[in-house]
Amino acid sequence: MIRLSRLRHFSGGARRRQSESGQIAVEYVLLLVSAIVFALIITNLMVSRADGGEGFVIRSWKAMVQAIAADKADGVD
Repeated sequence: MIRLSRLRHFSGGARRRQSESGQIAVEYVLLLVSAIVFALIITNLMVSRADGGEGFVIRSWKAMVQAIAADKADGVD
């Protein structure tokens, strides 16, 4: 009789561990998906090349290129 109760106890624990590992996998996938979505949003805000909606990196780069291209002389006469 004692052996039967121990067997039931251990089999319940195995089921619990199996469901916990399933929950861990689901949580991992959700964290992974949310991290990817967050990275895509940040990347889009940084380097988007849409007309009028450029990312801040592209805007800064264009401003630097235009400042260099202006090539203002230092008043050489």
